[in-house]
Amino acid sequence: MIDRMRAPKLRWPLDIQPSEVRGVKCYTLRDPLGVAEEPALVPPELMGLIAFFDGTRPIVELEELARPHGITSEIIAQIVADLDAMYFLETPLAREREGKILADYAGLKVRPAALAGRAYASDPLALKQHIRSIISETVDENFLDAEEKAIIGMISPHIDYHRGWQTYGSAFNILDRTPKPDLIVLMGTAHQGGVGPYFLTPKDFDSPLGLFPTDQDALSLISSRIGFDLAFREEILHRTEHSLELQLPFLAHRYSGEGLPSILPVIVGSFHHFLEQRRSPATDPIVHQFTSALAELIEQFERNGQRILFYAGVDLAHVGQYFGDHNRMCDTALSETEERDHELLEAVLSGDEEQLFLHMAQDCDQRRICGFPTLYTILRAYRLAGIRVRGELLEYRQASDPESDCTVSFASAYWTRLDEPENLLAD
Repeated sequence: MIDRMRAPKLRWPLDIQPSEVRGVKCYTLRDPLGVAEEPALVPPELMGLIAFFDGTRPIVELEELARPHGITSEIIAQIVADLDAMYFLETPLAREREGKILADYAGLKVRPAALAGRAYASDPLALKQHIRSIISETVDENFLDAEEKAIIGMISPHIDYHRGWQTYGSAFNILDRTPKPDLIVLMGTAHQGGVGPYFLTPKDFDSPLGLFPTDQDALSLISSRIGFDLAFREEILHRTEHSLELQLPFLAHRYSGEGLPSILPVIVGSFHHFLEQRRSPATDPIVHQFTSALAELIEQFERNGQRILFYAGVDLAHVGQYFGDHNRMCDTALSETEERDHELLEAVLSGDEEQLFLHMAQDCDQRRICGFPTLYTILRAYRLAGIRVRGELLEYRQASDPESDCTVSFASAYWTRLDEPENLLAD
């Protein structure tokens, strides 16, 4: 017997996306933390009801809301029971399960390759063959000579390889022509939310092609500046995050013959509140402390004659009804998106983080640029280190699915230094 005074509450964060299974439209609920191991498929006509599962409305009230739409008490009871059994609702049992996941992950010294066997091959030979095929299809003899310019930063997508392989390949071909760095600051998007702007982890990162050690000295420098609690309290967000992991097979393939370089893994949260407030992220104490620490890290490596490479795993626009836009995308809208994306890229490639912010603030991120916080952070760190940069665009693409009306844009690019650094941290 169901307790009709119970107020069901969905666990959060959840990834909720419109989808189609065997020709039937539905919504797919996924739990990025993994408490709910399997996705839940919800018919569109029930999604509106589930949106009210916020912990404030008892089932008896939900029954009143649903009755005009033909949704019976029995249907509601079944929905609650099913989501309960799958751990999508806040319950003591779900919290206990979540606590175990958090504790187990905290005890690991190495972050396992969460996407191996899913987003890419887990077998090393098959993965190498896949990467070689991408490289062979994207090789371009016009790529710059690594001896002429020292690359200090790279931009690569984090979209799946199936849609983004050519853009990954263009980034790799530049990387393949540059010397091995002593440290890669590997930065990407925190897709699972989180309450802070920056999320660190002390774990090394495993991949089918080798283990990437995390530079503990660099980690200590950065985390000490923003506070250890803020830096690591949501380390769990790294557990299944793909924006960093999808870079690792390419990086491992590139450096397998020289030994894998150390990394500083960073995922960056939302900057949307800065856009809403029309307030530059530079005015935020945590953003300032973090980017100042990155600038200090750059200067430390340069004093020691070591190479540091910033590597951003970012995508650009997310547009279409799939992402909540009212109107479907058309050729005109896609062209407008491309034009606006190139305006954004010009700010990024010119090394102007405030121009990037102003571009985003013009429409309060109407295109849902998930790479904005990462790119802003890197450019701000360069500026505070006194490094003027200029970037070159390698490739820009849009991946569109007309049926679901889903378009994601992404690019590859690199930055080089324009002149010698001057210390702005001393000002």
